[in-house]
Amino acid sequence: MLKLQIEKNIPIPRKKDTKHSKGSKYGFHLLWKKFEVNDSILVEEKKVLMAFLSNAHHRVKRGNSDHKYVSRQVGDSKWRIWRIK
Repeated sequence: MLKLQIEKNIPIPRKKDTKHSKGSKYGFHLLWKKFEVNDSILVEEKKVLMAFLSNAHHRVKRGNSDHKYVSRQVGDSKWRIWRIK
């Protein structure tokens, strides 16, 4: 028979690499409150651009935000994201 022992007061480790961690991985959660209409950010990696837009889309879909963003490529491997609403 398998012997299992109950242990008390063992701390739970923080989650790692979950599919919802992109916002905190890139620090987007720090931008949402400060990002005003007509503000923009420059992004130099396409994966960061896609992660930002995906995170923004999911925030709107969940009802956590009514922000709207638009992005344009502004150079080789550079994109700018504007908040338009």
